[in-house]
Amino acid sequence: MKQEVASFLDYVAHSPTVFQATQQACDMLDAAGFTRLSEHEALEILPGGRYYVTRNRSALVAFAVPENGFTHCQIVASHGDSPTFKLKAHAEGEAAGAYIRLDVEPYGVDHKFTDINDYWAATYVDFLYNANITTGYADGTFRPSAQLTGFAFLKMLLTALGYDSAIEGYTGPNWRLEPSGYSL
Repeated sequence: MKQEVASFLDYVAHSPTVFQATQQACDMLDAAGFTRLSEHEALEILPGGRYYVTRNRSALVAFAVPENGFTHCQIVASHGDSPTFKLKAHAEGEAAGAYIRLDVEPYGVDHKFTDINDYWAATYVDFLYNANITTGYADGTFRPSAQLTGFAFLKMLLTALGYDSAIEGYTGPNWRLEPSGYSL
């Protein structure tokens, strides 16, 4: 446990700006065997592969492809615009009796969807909404318990990589048919 804490503190100490934070993360992904992709070249993504792409040295997307196809996906998101953390009042708490947890301020509190107020990843969903990566459903919900389809994941990934939905044509009721041309 002490090794992980020391590693994290070293990361924060060497990341005074978003650029250093992104570079530190890229170095860790390289050391873990991830392959760096260029968004300006055709992507060769293989089952079992682990990949990442960075833009402007300030944004980073990393993902791993399962060996036996997709049955589900998990997304973890963060933002690097300020690698310093603002602690909440009375931030220290014990987690499962195993370690001390420090609670930090969320990234925004005005949730964009009506059904995520008590959802554990609400601030990350808001971030994805603000970055135009997800728009939710027409009724104003996000439906965090709903299954994420491969097409929806692909649309989110392409948008995060900078594809413009309006230009590329994956908008409207039939968008799910369009981005499959960009896949494997």
